[in-house]
Amino acid sequence: MFKTFKNLFSVLVIGLLMGLSIVACDNSNPPAPASLTDLRVMPAESDLLVGTVQQYTATAYYSDETIKDVTADAIWSTSDATIATIDSSGVANTLDEGTAVISAEYASVSSNQATLTVAPVALTISQVVVQPGDTSLPAGLMQQYTAMAVMSNDEVFDITNNTETVWSSTDTGVATTDAAGLVTTVSAGTADIKADFTYSSGSLEGSAVLTVTVATLTSIEIIDTRTGTGTPDEFIVGTAIQAKAMGTFSDASVKDITNDVTWTAATTTISVNQEGLISALSAGAAQVTAGYTPAGSTEVTDDATGTVVDATLVSLDIFGLHTAPAGVSISLTAFATYDNGAEADVTTKVDWSSHLDGLALSDDIDVDQDGVVTAKRGCENCNALIKAKFGAETARHTVRFSEQLVVGLEIQDNYTPDGTGTVISDTDQAIQLVDAVSYPDDTNGLSEGAYYPTLWVVYADGSRGYVGSDVFWWSDNQLKVYLNYLQGAYIFGKELAATANISAYFG
Repeated sequence: MFKTFKNLFSVLVIGLLMGLSIVACDNSNPPAPASLTDLRVMPAESDLLVGTVQQYTATAYYSDETIKDVTADAIWSTSDATIATIDSSGVANTLDEGTAVISAEYASVSSNQATLTVAPVALTISQVVVQPGDTSLPAGLMQQYTAMAVMSNDEVFDITNNTETVWSSTDTGVATTDAAGLVTTVSAGTADIKADFTYSSGSLEGSAVLTVTVATLTSIEIIDTRTGTGTPDEFIVGTAIQAKAMGTFSDASVKDITNDVTWTAATTTISVNQEGLISALSAGAAQVTAGYTPAGSTEVTDDATGTVVDATLVSLDIFGLHTAPAGVSISLTAFATYDNGAEADVTTKVDWSSHLDGLALSDDIDVDQDGVVTAKRGCENCNALIKAKFGAETARHTVRFSEQLVVGLEIQDNYTPDGTGTVISDTDQAIQLVDAVSYPDDTNGLSEGAYYPTLWVVYADGSRGYVGSDVFWWSDNQLKVYLNYLQGAYIFGKELAATANISAYFG
């Protein structure tokens, strides 16, 4: 405190001396009045969330190289009052998502234009949708189910493989499911396929009815997914086409059996993987086969024949979301356009890279070779530039990552830097006291000890974040197990053998 006072006092004394010096100069040789040459508003660029504020400052620069803070005297304005307002003291209030320009005027001089970008607040989940919805499948086939989280702003994110998503079947004798939502049909009947997603306010469940039949496969047709009809018959060197196999069954039903058939390339001009992705390698004739052998029956096959041609790449484009919470993955798609008018999905063929704020490569943003982009928690409220390079063309796509999605809370027995302590939420704990103190008899023989649990938020990517403030701790037996509601310390009274339910509230 003494040091602070001393610094402040020194500043005041220097100010008085400068004032006296100026008066002395006025008596001998009065200087010409200084003119205002520039007015600068800071910060020049700001990124805020809806519902937050930003203090702007206005600084006047004069011809004699003096400067003056004119924040309180300037006339402030905003280009869009529906996005952000600004009061007479330079405080901006954000109202809606978008961009507004903040500027000021002082002594008839206009300032620079400061850009204020407002992002939406942290998203919440409104429902979980299980796809492909209610459907029927013959016994013996597999079907990949997906779980989609529908956010409060109507954006949709894939939570199929999220660590907080639990898949289940109501009748494993009809169909089973693994931890990633891959369903295998077993026998005729009906089962509900469920995805239960746990998040900060509880959990949400999505489900779809699966009816399993005893129909048998009678034919296969290879389909070009670019058109949805007909077989793929033209390929461009260096590109890939996703084909699918549609099976027709004895009950006249038609099902996608792409992941059930065996894919083979009959020519060296192409290659094909077991998901039906056909890659064109060199010019010439091409043929691909999809085959399936039902139990106790003969193999059913279909062939797709075509030609691989050379073409010149003229443009490359990236498609996908431009906003997402940090920690949630989004999928981007890269499309190539050729001089013959053909278009090709080259998502898995391009070289993907991530850049932070359009500058250097970023370790905080990950993009894999399938175009899946994820931002770590350290990249909350940042802009990412995603690049895709294919041949001589490079495409660019920007993604803004907002605050990461919180999916739950947990109490741990102590603090660790990375949140890897023992989780004690929803458990019974025999607490070993630390810092125990015995008091004299004049305090009625009370003794006390402290135990320090910690509260953590669980993010969508499975990481943890320590909540060191704004936590309300509570004990339902405060007489015997008193709880410091700010620090989370358990203070025990005279009867150390006591029981209480401990709660932590945040947000």
